[in-house]
Amino acid sequence: MTVPKVKLSNGLEIPAIGFGSGTKWKRPPGEKEERELIDAVVSAINAGHLHIDTAEFYGTEKQIGEAIKESGVPRKDIFLTSKTLFGLLADDPIESISNQLKTLQTDYFDLFLIHVPPNDDINYDLAKAWGVLEQLYEKGLAKAIGVSNHSPAELETIIKVAKIKPHVNQIEFHPLLQEPTPGIVDFCKQHDIVVEGYSPLASNELEGEKPLDAVVANVAKNHNVSPGSVLLRWATQKGIVPITTSANAGRQKEALAIFDFKLSDGEVEEISKVGAESPRYQRLPIPSHKHYYPAEEGEAKI
Repeated sequence: MTVPKVKLSNGLEIPAIGFGSGTKWKRPPGEKEERELIDAVVSAINAGHLHIDTAEFYGTEKQIGEAIKESGVPRKDIFLTSKTLFGLLADDPIESISNQLKTLQTDYFDLFLIHVPPNDDINYDLAKAWGVLEQLYEKGLAKAIGVSNHSPAELETIIKVAKIKPHVNQIEFHPLLQEPTPGIVDFCKQHDIVVEGYSPLASNELEGEKPLDAVVANVAKNHNVSPGSVLLRWATQKGIVPITTSANAGRQKEALAIFDFKLSDGEVEEISKVGAESPRYQRLPIPSHKHYYPAEEGEAKI
């Protein structure tokens, strides 16, 4: 199954859908859960998911490294993304990040991201942190660099000092949350920053009337696909690279099959309009890097 690719500003191509190892898998408590994650990633890779997303914070890098090795797919054919939390690193951030490479059993990241911007819980100098990522890029330890959960203002802070502009910003994105921070998608497009969207299936309306759920179900019926496939395809047609996950082999293949059909402009517009006007799902009042996302099949991920 051929997955289209999206070109980053430095010419590197990234598969247009990613397989994540976030909240569904974060910090497995024992061998059984670790084995489940390894098996799920091996299954996903064998199905054709060659864009794998992890992070130091998830506690899943060890399992991702093992899964890539067990899959038998050459490392050069995998697009591997990881992230780090600045403010929690040791005194030498390059050494700390190099340890992530060892855990992943690889010599380089295809994409490396700053996981969250400075906040009340994690205080650090964003401009200096970006300088560390530029060092990774210049040393060949990362083929592309970027951020996650960053607003236009935070990206401006980076761009003002950057020798290399961010290639990617990974944000929460689905019909009920098309702008996690005001203007973020348009800002990224204007600055040639590719937007990845996590929690792409977190559009289940929880209370009262559910116009979005009804619209998505109707579009799914029109194309003879699942509502989840519609949401993923909607994201790609909005110019977003969705990051999804599932331990189910059938759903893994289904996620890749979204490129076998296309939503009409009217369907994309209707989902966008109804989603923007619908009541938002509930969120717990906790810091940005600890969001809870009610989501289908463990799609929640930060």
